[in-house]
Amino acid sequence: MLDDKKDYKQRLKYVEQILFNDWDPIGVNMGFEAFDEYDSYAPRIVSMWFDGSFTEETIVEYLLDVETKRMGLSGDEENARKVESKLIGTM
Repeated sequence: MLDDKKDYKQRLKYVEQILFNDWDPIGVNMGFEAFDEYDSYAPRIVSMWFDGSFTEETIVEYLLDVETKRMGLSGDEENARKVESKLIGTM
C-alpha cells in the first residue's frame, strides 16, 4: 500500500509538470507565479491510470472536456493528442 501511495504521488507530480509545461491551454507557463494552475486536473489523469481507464482516447477526451466545458475555450485537439502521447509514453 505504501508503494502505491508513493507511486501515486510521483505520477501526480509528473502529470502536473506535463500539464503546465506542455498542455497549458491558457498560456500561463511563462510566469512562475501560476505554476500550479492546472494541478487540479492531474488527479483525474493519475486515477485513470490506477483504475485502468487510462487510454489515448480517454486522456484526449478529458483534456478537451476541460478546455471546452470548464475553461470555455474552443479546444485544441492537436495539442491534446501531443500531451496524451507524452503521458502515455511515460506512465
